[in-house]
Amino acid sequence: MTVFRCYMKIIKKNAGMIIMYFVIFTVISVAMLYVSKDSNSKNQFMESKLEIAVVDNDKSEISGKLIKYLSQIHNIKIEEDNISVLQEEMYYQKYNAIIKIPEGFSDNFIKGDKTIKITQQPGQFDYMYIESQVNDFMNRMIKYNIAGYTIEESFKRVSDIKESLTIKSQDLK
Repeated sequence: MTVFRCYMKIIKKNAGMIIMYFVIFTVISVAMLYVSKDSNSKNQFMESKLEIAVVDNDKSEISGKLIKYLSQIHNIKIEEDNISVLQEEMYYQKYNAIIKIPEGFSDNFIKGDKTIKITQQPGQFDYMYIESQVNDFMNRMIKYNIAGYTIEESFKRVSDIKESLTIKSQDLK
């Protein structure tokens, strides 16, 4: 009980300062609420388009569909497999990432092996964004392929899902 009385004495002694900090916190919170309401709520999230170089050594139907899918989301440029040129362009920040599709990708893809090499700029985390989109595309393509759809039908269904998500997000604006 003695400790409780001591705390109450300290609170009574500093009641003015406690009320002052409470009022300051409340005023700042209310001001931030009004400022956030006045800002354009349509621009709270913008999907970013990254600059990506793609080296397609497979040149198969599946790799073409992957490139077409990524070009719907990002700015894609097909490059030749020249390591020194790609390193230089990555150094000068022309590209956020380089996706290298190896030879035999389509054969391995049907078996379930989906190895694609993605190289990013050091210190950047765009790699995770691109990697998740590539993995999502390939997983859905494999699932549709296992279900008996052709590559073209699978791609159409995967692309329809992407567009339906885009349309829904635009309806929210």
